Amino acid sequence: MPTCPNCGAELKSAVFSNNMPLNDYATSFINSFTNGNAVAYCQKCGEPLLRQSQTTAKGQLTTVSATLNEHIHHIPILSLQAPASWRFTPLGLVTGQSVTGTGVFSEFASSWTDFFGAQSKSYNRKIQGGEEICKTQLRLACVEMGGNAILAADIDYAEVGGQKGMLMVCMTGTAVMLDNTEVMGEDARESLSVLTETARTYRLVKRFNEIMNKSQPQLHYTKSLFA
Repeated sequence: MPTCPNCGAELKSAVFSNNMPLNDYATSFINSFTNGNAVAYCQKCGEPLLRQSQTTAKGQLTTVSATLNEHIHHIPILSLQAPASWRFTPLGLVTGQSVTGTGVFSEFASSWTDFFGAQSKSYNRKIQGGEEICKTQLRLACVEMGGNAILAADIDYAEVGGQKGMLMVCMTGTAVMLDNTEVMGEDARESLSVLTETARTYRLVKRFNEIMNKSQPQLHYTKSLFA
């Protein structure tokens, strides 16, 4: 009879007694968040380790989220395509979008201030808010790709909707991995270094997003028994 490579328990699938092996995805999840290095786990030894890994992964995600909130604003967003003295590797396109309702009162305020040649503060605030949302989206996408800077950034504005009552802000850029982070200054360099390490953990945790919140580990068993 086949046995579990980790604990040696007999693997079986019967009407009243089961000890099924975990699939490769669950096995990789356990090995990533425990000190385990087994090629596979069974139901008997795997379920406790799976729950332990879920707790560890959720804790790491909380820590990662706090670190990102603290340091992510240090990721530079530049309209330049290739700043002087920068050594970097392009990673790919990142985008951000924000749509905000202008509202009847904003329209009225805009027309009134425009009549006197002044700027509409209501519109300006909504545009600035949309820009900040787009910048955050770009930075998060950059981190997910393993980058630490955004170049060739471009931003566009438009009114959308049947009555043009919605303000849309769109931003695009190229995520890059900046090698010589010293060009950004000491404070930014330290934050970018922290973000690089944090991004590795973030991508690892996100890779197992499907299994992190599952309350039924049996969904990750495989029907094929070990040879």
